[in-house]
Amino acid sequence: MIPASQEAIESLNTAMVKGDVNDVAIIDGDYCCICFEEYHDEEVEISIMPCHHVYHNNCIVEWLKISHLCPLCRFEMPMNYFDVVMYIQT
Repeated sequence: MIPASQEAIESLNTAMVKGDVNDVAIIDGDYCCICFEEYHDEEVEISIMPCHHVYHNNCIVEWLKISHLCPLCRFEMPMNYFDVVMYIQT
């Protein structure tokens, strides 16, 4: 798998949300599709991908360090050229 570039990860839109995540973004459910934890009433940091899917910030950052694809729709985040070359050579 090819990770997303660090620049792409750092460019994600983030928000601190308390309560209903739908107030900030349109989501498909009440939980993060990476860790399967619900978005609780406590304040939580979320990240919004360019494809508009929402995840816990920590979850999507760790995911993108491994794969440049959105876990739900496979939207391609930018990659580093070096990572692509290393992947092709293996």
